[in-house]
Amino acid sequence: MVWGGASNLSKEQKKREPLLYIHQPGFQPPEGVMQKSFSAKNADKIVEETKIEAGIERKSRGALEQEFQNRDITLTSKQVQQTIEDYEQAQTVQEPSRGGLGLRRLKSFKEMDLVEKLDYLERFPPQLPPIPCNFTTENGTLRGILIEKNAHEVVIRLFDKKEVTIAIQDLNEVKMIGFR
Repeated sequence: MVWGGASNLSKEQKKREPLLYIHQPGFQPPEGVMQKSFSAKNADKIVEETKIEAGIERKSRGALEQEFQNRDITLTSKQVQQTIEDYEQAQTVQEPSRGGLGLRRLKSFKEMDLVEKLDYLERFPPQLPPIPCNFTTENGTLRGILIEKNAHEVVIRLFDKKEVTIAIQDLNEVKMIGFR
C-alpha cells in the first residue's frame, strides 16, 4: 500500500472539479427583459407629422391645386392688407411693454446716481448677504451696511454694530467695498 500517492486515485476522482470552487446548478441564467419600444407624447406627434409630410409629397401638383381651389378663400386684397396692418400695430404695442419688464439694460452700480444706489441697496435680495459700502459725507467716510432708507434719511449699521442715521442730502457718494 502506498500512502498519499497520486497513483492510487481512480479516474473518477481525477475528473472532479477542484473543491475550492462552489458547484453551481445547471440553470439557465436569467435574461433581463430589455425595453423594445417606447412611447411619448411628442413621439406620437412626430409620427403623425411625418405621415402628413409623406402624404403631401405623394400628392401631385394638380391634386394640390384642386385642394386649394376647393377651400373657401374669399379674402380680398384690402382685407389682407388690413389684417397685416392690425398685426403690425399689435406687435409695436407689445414691444415697449415687453422692454419695460426686464429686457432693458441694467446700469452698473458705478453708473447709478446716489438715489439709485440707495434704492438698489435697500431692495437687495434678502437671501444674499448685505453688501458693505463706504458712505462718504462732508464730515468723513462711514463703512457699514444700509439697514433702512426713507424719504429723507438712511440708517447705516457700522462694523462695530452701531447704527448711524444720516440725511440723504448730506451723502456725497456711496461705494461698494465688497464682502468682509
